[in-house]
Amino acid sequence: MSGDLEELGDGRDNYDETDPLLGRGTSGTISYHSSKGPSWRNLLWWRIKVVFLSTLFALLLQLLWFNVISRAWGNSRTTTILLPSYNMSNYVARRLGVATPRYPVKNFGTYSSISSSVPDGCSVTLVSTLQRHGARNPTSRELNLIVQTLNKIKSIASHRPPVDPSFAFISSYDIRFGAESLVPFGRKQTYLIGQLIATTYPNLARSGVFIRSITRDRVAESSRWFKQGFNAQPFAVKKTTLVDPDQLLAIGPGLNNTLSVTTCHEAKLTRPELQWLSVYGPPIAERLNIALGLNPEDSGQNLSPARLNSLDVMVLMTLCGYEAARDNGEKGPWCDVFSKEEWEANEYFHDLKKYYRYGPGSLVSRTQGSGWVNELVARLTSTPVRYAGAINFTLDSNPETFPLPPKSPKIFADFTSDNDIYRIFSALGILREDNHLNPNGPPPKDRLFNIAKMAPFAGTFVVEKLTCSAHPHSIPKRVQVPLNASVGNRDYVRMILNDAVVPLSWKECGDLGLEMGLCEMDAFLETQKFSLSGGEWDRWCAVSDGQDTG
Repeated sequence: MSGDLEELGDGRDNYDETDPLLGRGTSGTISYHSSKGPSWRNLLWWRIKVVFLSTLFALLLQLLWFNVISRAWGNSRTTTILLPSYNMSNYVARRLGVATPRYPVKNFGTYSSISSSVPDGCSVTLVSTLQRHGARNPTSRELNLIVQTLNKIKSIASHRPPVDPSFAFISSYDIRFGAESLVPFGRKQTYLIGQLIATTYPNLARSGVFIRSITRDRVAESSRWFKQGFNAQPFAVKKTTLVDPDQLLAIGPGLNNTLSVTTCHEAKLTRPELQWLSVYGPPIAERLNIALGLNPEDSGQNLSPARLNSLDVMVLMTLCGYEAARDNGEKGPWCDVFSKEEWEANEYFHDLKKYYRYGPGSLVSRTQGSGWVNELVARLTSTPVRYAGAINFTLDSNPETFPLPPKSPKIFADFTSDNDIYRIFSALGILREDNHLNPNGPPPKDRLFNIAKMAPFAGTFVVEKLTCSAHPHSIPKRVQVPLNASVGNRDYVRMILNDAVVPLSWKECGDLGLEMGLCEMDAFLETQKFSLSGGEWDRWCAVSDGQDTG
């Protein structure tokens, strides 16, 4: 058909006779017998009008459909974007500690699941997200431990073949990891999450997104893929062509950075997770040694290869997650070696480690995370950031590097690593246990502090600002509205972590916090007095010379 138009454009009456619009069709449906048939100019003009009107009609239909979808998404949060997952049983895939991929969380602890639909009479007016990077290779330290354990296993196999045939893969097993870098699985995760945020909040997304990231390679690259997905750009591009986030925050000793706190350290680091490892690890290690052909009586003999210990058990179980991340979600051989009970025990090891280093079990975690909370409050209230904690005053006082509503985009995205996410959760005071986790076990089945739910690979924490009318039907009758709630429109805060609405147990939020995950804005600010008053930085952190080192 394009050839026909080119010929017509040359002014020659030489159109294709089989063209049903222009020629004398063989079907006889459209044919011209008049000696004064229509001129080629009239026919061309008629065809152009048909094409133009058809295109215009299709465009109007698309606009109408987008408007309908935007309205629906504004109240349902339903999208068709599916994040990649590991091809293995959920009881393994969701118990891989730091190597767990993001999955749809239903609820936390014993709290009931809360609908993530936007309540009637409400609209989301601002979104601030906190994002962990996508799936990565092991860190250098983790990789060293993996190499040591696998060398030990190969040494055992060189002395005798495994007794258990399921370990036959050991003889040809090869280590194929890069150190600490983002893997293709992680790139896909963060790209799709960018799309997910844009399609979940289409009305806000029209204003754009302001993205911050620390400069650590895997984190910064994740933020770039997120931006690519958010802007509906293609995934099949080289990473070198990706656009940087709006603000890259330098990391290092002495630098003020709320997304990577290095200016405050706990005086004494405890290792409660090792106590739990000494409980669950030895029986598993002995089972593996026997399966590999080592008898208990071989222990201590000079000619016997080194036996696997509890630390090796933890390393091998962690290896399962990193293999799946490396191999685009496919299950590796180590994932089938351990039982469900053993996976549950190992999951608790990682929870204990993060809980006491970066979570509520740490004396300084709330203080370390308080700076980001102050930045969040500034965004929610459109007020300048209070200078406290690890805040970089030079950046946060500049509207170019820390814009605030109404002159900013309505979506913010901050990228960091999991450790700082736990610190921020501690400062916010969400998902707190009534009692500290017991290093001697057993693992509480319904514990709130579960890192696979809180900060998996590509985990997303969303803080929504909602503006709600005073319509009685917007809030269930069983929920008592706080007495100090103002008449007319009022603002609320809601938090969503990996698809699950976070229950807010603060008394200031009343029944709304537990029933709907909502907290009236003024009440929420009351719950954040610790951070807003400085987070006890001078008490727990080294006092600097007062200079901004950020």
